[in-house]
Amino acid sequence: INALFGDARVAQVKGDDARLQPGIAFQLAGHAREDLNILWRPMQITHKGQQFTALEEDAAEAEVGTSYTLTATLIPARAEWHAPACPKPVIDGPQMAKVVGP
Repeated sequence: INALFGDARVAQVKGDDARLQPGIAFQLAGHAREDLNILWRPMQITHKGQQFTALEEDAAEAEVGTSYTLTATLIPARAEWHAPACPKPVIDGPQMAKVVGP
């Protein structure tokens, strides 16, 4: 049952704090809704970085610098979470067998 309702309360966030790690809970503070200022646990994180100029001499004249962003899926840290169950294997077509007995 927990696997079915594992994503019942999730948060999708964007940011630029590279300290966010999957499985490591953090305390959210300063949110406008007080009920969301709780411990959250990142379940999935996508990192995106861009470096437009790789050489130092090009960087001085560059209009755009290095950037880093992340998107993450969070669940409350106190929530009991289980991965969704894997589907049972299915074999398409007939299964031939020779049955022998005493």
